[in-house]
Amino acid sequence: MLAGASDVCALADAGATLLTHLGNGLPNLVHRHETSLWASLAEDRLSAMLITDGQHLRSESIVTFVRAKGLKRTILTSDVAPVAGLADGVYACFGTQVRVEGEYVRNATEPCLAGSGALMLRCVNHLASIALVRSDGGGGGAGGSEAPRRLTREELVQVAFRNPLRAIGLDPEVVLDAWSARAPLVRWRGVEGDFVLASRRSRMNRPQS
Repeated sequence: MLAGASDVCALADAGATLLTHLGNGLPNLVHRHETSLWASLAEDRLSAMLITDGQHLRSESIVTFVRAKGLKRTILTSDVAPVAGLADGVYACFGTQVRVEGEYVRNATEPCLAGSGALMLRCVNHLASIALVRSDGGGGGAGGSEAPRRLTREELVQVAFRNPLRAIGLDPEVVLDAWSARAPLVRWRGVEGDFVLASRRSRMNRPQS
């Protein structure tokens, strides 16, 4: 039996703050009204963790979820499986047979995903490719006539770095200070609007702390 709206409210009342993998872990067919999804989106006390690897959620779902929750309550996450990066084939993973096909990890016998082969960098860049912020800031109403824009670098850092740290009780600024003497592992490409791994040389030659 799936959780309903009252269950979601009860979770928030009990102190829950996060919705893990919102939009996933559901049957392929659910009741259009009696589902936990709408209540989860409407509950402002709960932040939403989204798997934005291009496999778990369609782009229109991501747009809807981020607009409903706002950037402050959106957290990017990965569903990367232990078999990620292995050659294509069938493997045993947590007692289940899974099939690896590039960045896809599927249940070998059931029509469903069994995790993902996509790392966080892929998740961030997939979100970066989606135009989802309206000219009115993404709130309600008809909005302006301008086309939605993609997230800025600062907004991507917020949902992929700052928000997750705050969710586990860490101060992002303290973490940044601890890493300030190290060369970055990724760099931002402004024209393309995505992140790429920093060169190996720049990482090997980082200042010693």
